[in-house]
Amino acid sequence: MQQNYIFTYGTLRRGFNNPFSRNITENSLFISSGWITGRLFEIDRFPGALITEEGYKIKGEIYNLHNPAHTLPLLDKYEEYGSEFREPNEYIRREIPVTTDDGEIIPCWTYLYNWATEEYEEIAGGDYRIFYLSRYGT
Repeated sequence: MQQNYIFTYGTLRRGFNNPFSRNITENSLFISSGWITGRLFEIDRFPGALITEEGYKIKGEIYNLHNPAHTLPLLDKYEEYGSEFREPNEYIRREIPVTTDDGEIIPCWTYLYNWATEEYEEIAGGDYRIFYLSRYGT
């Protein structure tokens, strides 16, 4: 069965003005804010999350995709995930457990950073939207 949930922690969240974030809000149902445990980095004006046992809450949003078979391939292109992109892919799509604000755990697709992070700034607050607005404005 195709997984219907996606967790977005960066430029795919509400409030970011790009066609892919609009596509998610127009073709899915917002479920809840949520979080994963890990580390978050700024990668050339985009966030990159790593799942780690010792980390902090990376905040994001959970959506139920109306048509994942249509939407996920579009998001794969946005994230440059798949065999047509440079290997190893910069981002990988994985199903991970995401905790909602109410404590429920929902398995969600998300895009995780897959390259070295030593040269990038860590976003210790775990919320890319707050970081982005404080750094770049709107």
